[in-house]
Amino acid sequence: MEENMPLATKLTKSKQRKFLDILIGALIVLICIVLAKSLYAQISLKNEVKDATSLTNQVLNDIRKQNGTAVQKLGNKTFQTQNTAANLSSQFKEAATYTSGTPTIDRQTVTNANGVQAVSIIYKFPKPVFYLRVIVVKDKGADAFRLANLKANSGNKPLLDNKY
Repeated sequence: MEENMPLATKLTKSKQRKFLDILIGALIVLICIVLAKSLYAQISLKNEVKDATSLTNQVLNDIRKQNGTAVQKLGNKTFQTQNTAANLSSQFKEAATYTSGTPTIDRQTVTNANGVQAVSIIYKFPKPVFYLRVIVVKDKGADAFRLANLKANSGNKPLLDNKY
């Protein structure tokens, strides 16, 4: 007959209280672990974005100096294959009137898919209004971000696709 009794009936009040305390303690520990993992992920993401922004700032400085060689060296293999240093320098020279002012960040997108981290930053230059999107990627297993794409336009909408 005692076998068919519910657990609550089998336990005395002190055992029920002890069981409840253990259950609550385990729940608190579980919540703390989840919060700690979330905080760690946010701190890691913040550091990753900081590293990516540092690279995009270097790209902006090299564009202003019209230094296509330096920008090409910051690129990943695909970027380096698709862009010669001379071609980049020529494009930077043509864009000099647009990139002379101090830009602000118009949009920033961070993605992490298939082990590849990508940070896309759209900069807005003031006068004349000009937008430049810089995409940097960090491949799986890589220790640093590399430039993957540069694209410019007089409006930001064509730059929102984040394709590189």
